[in-house]
Amino acid sequence: MVDDARHAMPLSTLARLSPLTPLALDLPARAAPPVPEVSAAGRPAPSAALWPSDEEDVSFIGIRVTAPLANPVALARRLAAAQDERGVIPVILSALPVTGLEAFGFRVERLPAAPGPERDRCEAELSRFWSLALVVEARDAADFD
Repeated sequence: MVDDARHAMPLSTLARLSPLTPLALDLPARAAPPVPEVSAAGRPAPSAALWPSDEEDVSFIGIRVTAPLANPVALARRLAAAQDERGVIPVILSALPVTGLEAFGFRVERLPAAPGPERDRCEAELSRFWSLALVVEARDAADFD
């Protein structure tokens, strides 16, 4: 990953994240799902736009926030882990005045509040500017738990 101050956020972000409820460590462990037996040759290659092969390259993904987040801490944790583990840098695209992700140091780009062609044009322009590999709805990114 690039040694640049703008890409150094994930570990400090992860350090600030804390669930407000303690983890239930005394629950019985669930059995791990079986690992599928698939050969490496049978898998398609990952997208070069999303997972660059060069260590110096990074990829950017857009996270579209159109409604207040129920749990911004969980989404921030997921995005910071993706950045740290995969070198994928999230750029938040939001029409809201506050997303809840600003406190964690994510890059937040503001879009026009009213949905329509102007917002679509602005989002397309930001996608080109940041070379976003993809844009994901925040509610979809947060619903993987």
